[in-house]
Amino acid sequence: MLARSRIMDWIDKSAMRFPLIVQEIWVTIPPLETELRDAIIKSISCHAQEFLTYDESMVIMTDLPDITIAVLKKIAEENCSLKLKLQQQQKRNGLPRW
Repeated sequence: MLARSRIMDWIDKSAMRFPLIVQEIWVTIPPLETELRDAIIKSISCHAQEFLTYDESMVIMTDLPDITIAVLKKIAEENCSLKLKLQQQQKRNGLPRW
């Protein structure tokens, strides 16, 4: 449990800067270990611009399409959520929608 907690903490803080380590973690954890996979997806999606500045990131995104699709889905969900919040805020404030 402590090891998982430490890995989760590291993923949250550092995954975007170490794409090859992320790849190693992704391919070695069992598919049913969704907590670690979700942490990786969240970290990459929250820090996508930084993650994509590393050449290794492109290799990961092409070699591991399942991680690419999961990150894209997460970013799309977050984008949709933000749009809805903005629309609600604009409606409350009587501002025109764009």
